[in-house]
Amino acid sequence: MNQPVTIANFSLGKIILLAPVWLWMIVWPWWILFAPQDMRVYDRYGEDMAHDFVTWALLLLSPVMLMLLIVMGRRLAYQNGQAIWIADGQLRYLPYAAHAQFQSFFRSVPLSDVDGFSLGVMGPYKGIIVHLISGEQDQMPTILMAQSRDVILDRLNNALTASR
Repeated sequence: MNQPVTIANFSLGKIILLAPVWLWMIVWPWWILFAPQDMRVYDRYGEDMAHDFVTWALLLLSPVMLMLLIVMGRRLAYQNGQAIWIADGQLRYLPYAAHAQFQSFFRSVPLSDVDGFSLGVMGPYKGIIVHLISGEQDQMPTILMAQSRDVILDRLNNALTASR
C-alpha cells in the first residue's frame, strides 16, 4: 500500500468560522419545532415558524450536515486535514454534490479514469472540475481548502502527469 499523497488540506480557520453557522442550521429547526409553547418563534407576519418550508428542509438536512461537520473535524484531527489526496491510485475528494452511488462523503475515482482538471464555478463557489475519460464531469469545491484553487489545480495536474 502506497503512502497517500496530499493534494490539499482543509483550512482550520475556515471550518472554525463555518462551524457555528452549520451548528445553528442544525439546532434551529429542532428548536422551532419542539420549543415550549411560550418560547415559540414567529415570523414577521405572526405565523408559527414550525409551518415554514425552510424549517422542515433544514430539519431533514440536519443529520447530514452534522455528519459532514464530524467527518471534516475528524479529518482535521486525525489525518492532518486531508481534503484531496491520492492513495492506491485513487483520487479522493469531497464533491460538490452527493454521487448517485453515495457510500461516503468523499468520492473516490481511479486516476486512470481521469482525463484532466480545469477551474470552474459551482453555484456560488469556485472550484475545480474533474473531467473523466467517460465524458462525465465532477465538481470539487475549494472554498474550505487552505491552499488556493490554482495551487490545487497545479498539484492535481502534476499528479495526473506522474501517474501516466
